[in-house]
Amino acid sequence: MSRLIKNPKEEGEYLAHGSDGKTYHATKVNKYMPGGVMFFAIPANIQILGYTRVAKQKKLKEKPPKGGK
Repeated sequence: MSRLIKNPKEEGEYLAHGSDGKTYHATKVNKYMPGGVMFFAIPANIQILGYTRVAKQKKLKEKPPKGGK
């Protein structure tokens, strides 16, 4: 398991690691207030142990079919 980030600074997509052993999708947005806001839906009884950043996926260019228009 990679090292957990306690307080993410960069905007982006993250996985929040819960005390129940599950991961939850989370999004960091710095637009709304100093220090940013983390959006997620996690049950209230779960403690967040830390975050890992979700790698950005490169957009693939679609190639036209061979022999067609």
